[in-house]
Amino acid sequence: MKRNNLVKITALSAFLLNGCGSNSSDKNTTNESIADQKSKFKSECTVLPSDLTPLTFQVKNEKVEVNGVSCDASPEAFNLMYKSNPQVKNLYLGDIEGSVDDTANLELGKLIRKLGLDTTVDEKSHITSGGVDLFASGVKRNWSSGAKIGVHSWSDGTKDGSSYPKDATSHNMYIEFYKKMGISPDFYWFTLNAASSNGMHYMTDDEVANYLLKSVSDESSSINAIPKELAKTYTPALGFDKYAYVSTPNGGKINIIAQDKINESQLMRSKAILEHFLRNFEGSKYGADKSMIANKMAENNAILMLLNGQDDGKNPAKELAGQPLYQNEIQVEGHEWYFKQDYTHRDAAYEEILHLVHDYGIGVDKNPTFIGAAKDFQTEIRLAQENAIADKLWGRGDENQAWLDELRGENSLSQEYLAAVIDSYYGLWGAWQAPKKEGEGSMWGIYAAKTRDDIKTKDTSGWNLMGQFFHPYLTYNAQIHDSFKGDFSLKFDAKKPYTNHSRYLKDITLTGSNNANVVVNELNNTIVGNSGDNTVIFSGEEANYVVEKGQDGWYTITDCRDNGDGIVKVNNIEKLKFLSTEVNLK
Repeated sequence: MKRNNLVKITALSAFLLNGCGSNSSDKNTTNESIADQKSKFKSECTVLPSDLTPLTFQVKNEKVEVNGVSCDASPEAFNLMYKSNPQVKNLYLGDIEGSVDDTANLELGKLIRKLGLDTTVDEKSHITSGGVDLFASGVKRNWSSGAKIGVHSWSDGTKDGSSYPKDATSHNMYIEFYKKMGISPDFYWFTLNAASSNGMHYMTDDEVANYLLKSVSDESSSINAIPKELAKTYTPALGFDKYAYVSTPNGGKINIIAQDKINESQLMRSKAILEHFLRNFEGSKYGADKSMIANKMAENNAILMLLNGQDDGKNPAKELAGQPLYQNEIQVEGHEWYFKQDYTHRDAAYEEILHLVHDYGIGVDKNPTFIGAAKDFQTEIRLAQENAIADKLWGRGDENQAWLDELRGENSLSQEYLAAVIDSYYGLWGAWQAPKKEGEGSMWGIYAAKTRDDIKTKDTSGWNLMGQFFHPYLTYNAQIHDSFKGDFSLKFDAKKPYTNHSRYLKDITLTGSNNANVVVNELNNTIVGNSGDNTVIFSGEEANYVVEKGQDGWYTITDCRDNGDGIVKVNNIEKLKFLSTEVNLK
């Protein structure tokens, strides 16, 4: 990776160091590294221009200073260093000019992570391209403002990586590496567009914070291979290939296992919804401390299965232990299905994930054994469900009576009722148009209340349940799908069906590289931009707001009006738009 205007590079150097994608496969000598002494280990590179310095590891107690250019022999030099110095805990990256062999450099990064080492850069550091990948490998990444961190597109000697389509296989090894490091693939696309292979973009403090400094020490924040014990049942032969989990206060796990057609956005959104249901709701009657419910779910081996296709009885894994949620019923904010809201792919994630929480955490009465942690809450749920049936608020219609009898037989009436209420509470049926308008309700007409206001006026028992356990807004940070471009509204707009649901979002992150904007609501939003051009849109005139920039690079925009836009925090955003004016932040 070419060092920007600091080192004169020969023609050969320019070819070899032109970007992350250049690999040296023509080796004339044996790949080997030697230890110059016990404290200094130098990469014996097969191919490296003479005016460049091989990557060298200098051990100083528990710290290793790393300088030079990474090459094919660097992983071996690193292994020799660590074998001789197992006390090492931190790599200080000084002056790293990149890599001449990306495959080897990414292998080195994986070794750093596997050994649990931290990485550090400070105001004296200068790292570019492949050197940035080594910084990203740290379990904990320590950074000081002033460090020079340079990124650019890789080149294969013919054209830049940014010139290849997004589905080109040449992108895969980089994307998979960043995922293993717990870093969003957005960072990869950012590097491709930040500068050509012949240039260099030095990251701003905001960019470093947004892309490289998020905690990656907890693997529960990422997607992993299915653990061996679970893989004995949830096998590759059945299509299972992805795994995530939610940690519980007692040290347990609530497992999420996905088949191969479930994309990563769908998996992570499902995980976020589960975490939302388990997040404490301060001041509520039953939800102020949900730790016992989460613990019970882990003790009861709660498993969320994300299955390919739809619920048509054809999936061979449908009989396995676990709560099923199907691919075609998992929307992602900003995706085409989310915007259409035509119920061809209706969002069933809240319903099915709540079933998991209800069955394994809250608990269900009328079973031989009550295995949950919230018996009093379930008593109130049961009473509300019975009232709803008696008052013809839920389970309506002669055509649904056989279904109710089936639910009675399996003791799942209360679970299905609660899920119907929660769907309406979070606006999931606000856009639904019933064939017959009269008393259309929601959940295909089974429940009388279509919106939050309907619940409050028509089903007071259901309304009381909501305030006793469930947050009034969605507490997770919604990752807006990378295909989205245009204006994403967090404010209800009757002309935009998806806003029946998005009105309850508070915090969002734009992903990908498309130009995208966000219309704020009243919930004190936190908004993070992507690598495109982003504008945050407010409802009032600029004079009504106070705009402040913090030392961390975040902007805080305070609406001084009552019942206005509240306090909005933004990062990596190019522009603020008010009714009559715009403010450029970059």
